Amino acid sequence: MASDSEPGEGLSGFVARPSPSQPFGLGPSLFRGAGEGQLRRLCPSLRKGERGMTKDEADSLAAMLAALAEVLLPGDDLFPGASSLGLQHLMAERLRELGGTAALEDLAAALAAGGGTFAALAPAARAAVVARLERDSPALFEIVVKVAYLSYYETPTVQAAIRSLGFIYNATPLPAGYPVGTFDLDRDRPRHGRGRYLATAEVRRVDLGRLDFVTRPE
Repeated sequence: MASDSEPGEGLSGFVARPSPSQPFGLGPSLFRGAGEGQLRRLCPSLRKGERGMTKDEADSLAAMLAALAEVLLPGDDLFPGASSLGLQHLMAERLRELGGTAALEDLAAALAAGGGTFAALAPAARAAVVARLERDSPALFEIVVKVAYLSYYETPTVQAAIRSLGFIYNATPLPAGYPVGTFDLDRDRPRHGRGRYLATAEVRRVDLGRLDFVTRPE
């Protein structure tokens, strides 16, 4: 899809491109203190003393995570841009769970190294900052990508977009499950030649009598 901005480079397949509804922008739900109290509770590593995060700090964190998600998942004519889905609170919680209490602080510091507030940067500048994050902090980048994709693809809007392509897509494997069909030994037998197994009838007891460190129960 064409864009007025130059695409980001060095993102291992993540190319900055506009979302049709919010071209490189942040949805209105991500500002005006939306979910600010929730972010304070989810981010104890960003608390100062006992007073917790301020409203401005929580808003800044929400905008940063939303802008980051939009770089990774900008959307297209069918799939929504990540920033329009309000994923920032769930991303904050999962980043803390997977990366520890310092993950959000490390991420904020890495994105701030781009020379300004990350959410306020131009689209191409955001992509360049994320490319540097991938290059300089691969472990942190891997966690961020995992969290962003997991949060994105579990939203009802994205799941509906997948179903519109003709796929059977259930939010969870159970209870609905997926049609599997009957197992056929000739058709479904692995043919890659890797691994081995013993049929039940071929299993024999192993003599442990020569293992002097094995003691028999009295």
